[in-house]
Amino acid sequence: MKERVLWGGLAIVILSWIGNYVYFQSQQLDQPIFLKHYYETSIRDEETIGLTFYYLTNKLNASEVSYVTVDGVEAYPLQETDFQMWPTTTSVPQYEQEFSHHYLKSVRLQFQSSFLPIKKGSDDIWSFDKLDVTFTDGQTMSADIGKVNVFAKEPDYELFDEQVSSSSNQHWSQKSMVTTQPLIIEEIAVPFAEEIGKDIYVKVNLNHDTMEKLDYAQQEEILPEWFDELINTDTYKLEGIPITEPIYPLSLNEGDRLQLSMRFNPNRKSVFEFGMTISGTAVNNEPFLHKAFIIEHPSLSQQSVNEIIKAHKGGNGR
Repeated sequence: MKERVLWGGLAIVILSWIGNYVYFQSQQLDQPIFLKHYYETSIRDEETIGLTFYYLTNKLNASEVSYVTVDGVEAYPLQETDFQMWPTTTSVPQYEQEFSHHYLKSVRLQFQSSFLPIKKGSDDIWSFDKLDVTFTDGQTMSADIGKVNVFAKEPDYELFDEQVSSSSNQHWSQKSMVTTQPLIIEEIAVPFAEEIGKDIYVKVNLNHDTMEKLDYAQQEEILPEWFDELINTDTYKLEGIPITEPIYPLSLNEGDRLQLSMRFNPNRKSVFEFGMTISGTAVNNEPFLHKAFIIEHPSLSQQSVNEIIKAHKGGNGR
């Protein structure tokens, strides 16, 4: 009788171990999964352009990104220059977040400006949505990374004096600026609108006198479905008019205030680093393009990581 109980208990332990092992293996990734990134940057006076990309990888995978290739252009990770008096004897994994079976890691890539397929100062834009990645263990992969736009020419920053900029990990951001000359704004828009337009809600607010002069009949406000999750925060209320309403053109005098208030879908899994686009004409009917830059990262949970992996294995990387 005792022997039968012993063997029964041992069988339960073995089956439990097998079940745990099968589950563990089912959670392992064949390849790292890169998040979706929506980035804008431009060629400046610096010799390199730095872009940070985030990816999920197995905890047991100790390899790092060695280099990437995009349209024949190679980019390498930024090398740490911190001085260490004593060499480390153990390899401690570096990561942004830790989950049950995975790490969220990041790599900051340096692109040499002189090697880019666009000429500085021109109207060209270099766009890419994939990285051909080589890891330190020799593994290679083609990673869907969202979309990156690199402008050969910097936007017009001198037309607005950005005075106040604030943001929060509660997924809101606000920018307040003052015009430095008379302007006519033809459009305020979200970049990558087709891909992420539903994840951002933006309102514009102007001087009281300017708002009063607008030939615009206030409509019933239609908020995104995810906006309800922000109602309980102290900053959910937005002043102004949605930028998608027919309020253009907007005529502003020198010294007029313009405020952009933005809310972001708290459930999204993509990374934003781009400029809200403000375009129109300045003095002498000169066209201008201004970028109100924002940085907004997602709040990943174990559930959202599971959803990313499920979507990726199902053939839908979004």
